Amino acid sequence: MRRLLTPLACVMALGLLGCGDEPIEVPAGTPIITQVSTQSIVVGQSMEFFGTGFVETNESGVPLTDNPNLKLRFRGVFNATDGTSANVDLHVSPSFSYELGDDGRQVLTWRRVGPFANPFTGDSRIGRFEGEVTVVRDETDGLTASGPGIPLELDVEPSI
Repeated sequence: MRRLLTPLACVMALGLLGCGDEPIEVPAGTPIITQVSTQSIVVGQSMEFFGTGFVETNESGVPLTDNPNLKLRFRGVFNATDGTSANVDLHVSPSFSYELGDDGRQVLTWRRVGPFANPFTGDSRIGRFEGEVTVVRDETDGLTASGPGIPLELDVEPSI
């Protein structure tokens, strides 16, 4: 029995190694962030997240809702310049807008980041958030839709 399991385990392990090379297929309508406006922010500034599928649209690209229930979820670690670190699992409520045209993007704006303290720590520490950001959409049927997270490194700089 042991002789059969060893080759079988090896074949399965090799098969799993190849799985990481396949692109992940995301269903249509899944909220996906494709770009962020900055990699460095000062408390009180605004930051934009560009992408698709944040809300459902008609054929012309116009959103079918004026008031989507969207959140940005940040998960990772904030490494302060003083050598301390803090685990982060932060949800923020952005405002929604969109661009029309062939390259029309949907835009989430995190207005006045903080606005009075570092949102990742709740105090005045500066440093870098390293992790991922994801769009979470609450559906009308009570379910939530979440897209794949994208890696994000965001420096929180000193404010005046």
